[in-house]
Amino acid sequence: MLRITIAAALISGTTFAAAAPRVPAVDSHYNYAAGQPVKGKWKSTTPVAVVYSDKGGKLVITPEQLKFKRGQVVKFSIRNDTAVKHEFVLGTTTENLGHAETMRISPDLERHEVNGRVMKPNSTVELQWQFINTGKFQFACLVPGHAETESRGEVIVE
Repeated sequence: MLRITIAAALISGTTFAAAAPRVPAVDSHYNYAAGQPVKGKWKSTTPVAVVYSDKGGKLVITPEQLKFKRGQVVKFSIRNDTAVKHEFVLGTTTENLGHAETMRISPDLERHEVNGRVMKPNSTVELQWQFINTGKFQFACLVPGHAETESRGEVIVE
Protein backbone atom coordinates (compact mmCIF):
# COMPACT_ATOMS: atom_id res chain seq x y z
CA MET A 1 0.00 0.00 0.00
CA LEU A 2 2.84 2.38 0.85
CA ARG A 3 4.46 1.75 -2.57
CA ILE A 4 1.21 2.59 -4.36
CA THR A 5 0.81 5.82 -2.35
CA ILE A 6 4.38 6.93 -3.11
CA ALA A 7 3.97 6.06 -6.79
CA ALA A 8 0.68 7.98 -6.94
CA ALA A 9 2.30 10.99 -5.25
CA LEU A 10 5.20 10.95 -7.71
CA ILE A 11 2.86 10.71 -10.69
CA SER A 12 0.63 13.49 -9.32
CA GLY A 13 3.65 15.72 -8.73
CA THR A 14 4.83 15.13 -12.26
CA THR A 15 1.39 15.93 -13.63
CA PHE A 16 1.17 19.17 -11.65
CA ALA A 17 4.70 20.18 -12.62
CA ALA A 18 3.93 19.64 -16.29
CA ALA A 19 0.71 21.67 -16.03
CA ALA A 20 2.28 24.58 -14.11
CA PRO A 21 2.88 27.78 -16.14
CA ARG A 22 6.44 28.40 -17.24
CA VAL A 23 8.19 31.24 -15.46
CA PRO A 24 11.39 32.98 -16.51
CA ALA A 25 14.71 32.30 -14.80
CA VAL A 26 15.33 35.19 -12.44
CA ASP A 27 17.93 36.45 -10.01
CA SER A 28 15.75 35.44 -7.07
CA HIS A 29 18.14 36.71 -4.39
CA TYR A 30 17.31 40.28 -5.37
CA ASN A 31 14.25 41.78 -3.76
CA TYR A 32 12.79 44.80 -5.52
CA ALA A 33 9.22 45.97 -5.08
CA ALA A 34 8.96 46.66 -8.82
CA GLY A 35 9.83 43.08 -9.72
CA GLN A 36 12.83 41.07 -10.76
CA PRO A 37 15.40 40.81 -13.54
CA VAL A 38 14.94 38.02 -16.08
CA LYS A 39 17.84 35.93 -17.35
CA GLY A 40 18.17 34.64 -20.89
CA LYS A 41 15.70 34.81 -23.74
CA TRP A 42 12.00 34.82 -22.95
CA LYS A 43 9.72 34.35 -25.93
CA SER A 44 6.68 36.23 -24.62
CA THR A 45 8.57 39.40 -23.78
CA THR A 46 6.90 42.76 -24.43
CA PRO A 47 9.33 45.16 -26.17
CA VAL A 48 9.35 48.70 -24.76
CA ALA A 49 11.42 51.62 -26.07
CA VAL A 50 12.50 54.40 -23.72
CA VAL A 51 14.42 57.41 -25.06
CA TYR A 52 16.50 59.96 -23.18
CA SER A 53 16.88 63.21 -25.14
CA ASP A 54 18.02 66.77 -24.59
CA LYS A 55 15.40 69.46 -25.21
CA GLY A 56 16.96 72.88 -24.75
CA GLY A 57 19.32 71.73 -21.99
CA LYS A 58 16.64 69.74 -20.16
CA LEU A 59 16.66 65.94 -19.99
CA VAL A 60 13.42 64.52 -21.36
CA ILE A 61 12.54 60.85 -20.91
CA THR A 62 9.85 59.40 -23.16
CA PRO A 63 7.41 57.93 -22.62
CA GLU A 64 6.56 59.56 -19.31
CA GLN A 65 4.27 56.73 -18.22
CA LEU A 66 4.18 52.98 -18.84
CA LYS A 67 1.46 50.47 -17.90
CA PHE A 68 1.91 46.73 -17.45
CA LYS A 69 0.08 43.73 -16.05
CA ARG A 70 1.31 41.88 -12.96
CA GLY A 71 3.58 39.03 -14.09
CA GLN A 72 4.35 40.63 -17.45
CA VAL A 73 7.90 40.22 -18.77
CA VAL A 74 9.24 43.32 -20.49
CA LYS A 75 12.37 43.89 -22.56
CA PHE A 76 13.34 47.54 -22.23
CA SER A 77 15.46 49.06 -24.98
CA ILE A 78 16.74 52.31 -23.49
CA ARG A 79 18.38 54.79 -25.84
CA ASN A 80 20.46 57.72 -24.66
CA ASP A 81 20.43 60.36 -27.41
CA THR A 82 22.40 62.86 -25.31
CA ALA A 83 26.10 63.71 -25.00
CA VAL A 84 26.29 62.76 -21.30
CA LYS A 85 26.02 59.60 -19.19
CA HIS A 86 22.60 58.66 -17.77
CA GLU A 87 21.00 55.86 -15.76
CA PHE A 88 17.75 53.96 -16.10
CA VAL A 89 16.75 52.60 -12.68
CA LEU A 90 13.44 50.86 -11.87
CA GLY A 91 12.14 51.07 -8.31
CA THR A 92 9.85 52.64 -5.80
CA THR A 93 10.33 56.29 -4.93
CA THR A 94 11.99 55.21 -1.66
CA GLU A 95 14.37 52.77 -3.40
CA ASN A 96 15.34 55.39 -5.97
CA LEU A 97 15.86 58.09 -3.33
CA GLY A 98 18.28 55.72 -1.55
CA HIS A 99 20.12 55.02 -4.79
CA ALA A 100 20.27 58.74 -5.61
CA GLU A 101 21.76 59.46 -2.16
CA THR A 102 24.44 56.80 -2.71
CA MET A 103 25.22 58.35 -6.09
CA ARG A 104 25.43 61.82 -4.51
CA ILE A 105 27.90 60.60 -1.86
CA SER A 106 30.01 58.59 -4.34
CA PRO A 107 29.46 60.12 -7.81
CA ASP A 108 32.44 58.34 -9.38
CA LEU A 109 31.35 54.92 -8.14
CA GLU A 110 30.31 52.83 -11.15
CA ARG A 111 27.27 50.95 -9.87
CA HIS A 112 25.89 47.86 -11.57
CA GLU A 113 22.39 47.32 -10.24
CA VAL A 114 20.22 44.53 -11.63
CA ASN A 115 17.23 46.89 -11.63
CA GLY A 116 18.91 49.40 -13.89
CA ARG A 117 21.48 50.23 -16.51
CA VAL A 118 24.14 52.90 -16.99
CA MET A 119 24.13 54.46 -20.46
CA LYS A 120 27.12 56.07 -22.08
CA PRO A 121 26.43 59.06 -24.34
CA ASN A 122 24.65 58.15 -27.59
CA SER A 123 24.20 54.49 -26.70
CA THR A 124 21.44 51.91 -26.24
CA VAL A 125 21.16 49.34 -23.44
CA GLU A 126 18.63 46.63 -22.66
CA LEU A 127 16.98 45.36 -19.49
CA GLN A 128 14.67 42.36 -19.24
CA TRP A 129 12.30 42.66 -16.29
CA GLN A 130 9.27 40.91 -14.82
CA PHE A 131 6.79 43.00 -12.86
CA ILE A 132 5.69 40.75 -9.98
CA ASN A 133 3.82 43.26 -7.82
CA THR A 134 1.02 45.68 -8.53
CA GLY A 135 1.46 49.35 -7.73
CA LYS A 136 3.11 52.55 -8.88
CA PHE A 137 6.83 52.57 -9.52
CA GLN A 138 9.25 54.82 -11.33
CA PHE A 139 12.14 54.71 -13.73
CA ALA A 140 14.66 57.46 -13.24
CA CYS A 141 18.08 58.85 -14.02
CA LEU A 142 19.81 59.08 -10.64
CA VAL A 143 23.14 60.53 -11.77
CA PRO A 144 24.01 63.44 -9.43
CA GLY A 145 22.50 66.63 -10.81
CA HIS A 146 19.98 64.69 -12.91
CA ALA A 147 18.04 63.13 -10.02
CA GLU A 148 17.21 66.59 -8.71
CA THR A 149 15.68 67.68 -12.03
CA GLU A 150 12.72 65.29 -11.97
CA SER A 151 14.31 63.07 -14.64
CA ARG A 152 11.88 60.20 -14.23
CA GLY A 153 8.83 58.42 -15.52
CA GLU A 154 6.01 56.44 -13.93
CA VAL A 155 5.31 52.71 -14.16
CA ILE A 156 1.84 51.45 -13.25
CA VAL A 157 1.42 47.71 -12.73
CA GLU A 158 -2.14 46.39 -12.48
